[in-house]
Amino acid sequence: MWLITSLSPGAGETMSRHSVRGGDVAGLLMRFAQLQEKARARTGQMVPIITVQEAGLDGFWIHHVLLSEGIVRRGDQGGS
Repeated sequence: MWLITSLSPGAGETMSRHSVRGGDVAGLLMRFAQLQEKARARTGQMVPIITVQEAGLDGFWIHHVLLSEGIVRRGDQGGS
C-alpha cells in the first residue's frame, strides 16, 4: 500500500491522507489529478504537484515515472 498525504492550497493547514495499492501508478496519477482539481476548484488556479518521497527501493523508478508526467520532486528521500 502506498500512503499519500497532501497539503493543498485553500484547504488551511490540514493534512489529508489517501492510499493506493502499491505499484498502482495509474491510481497514483489519478489521485494526484483529483487533488490538483480540488485545489483548482478552491483557488481558481492550476497548482503543480510537488512530491517528497519516502519510497524505499521503489524510489528510483517512481521518480522517473513522476518526472515523465511533469511532477516535481523535492529533496532526496529515496531509500538505501
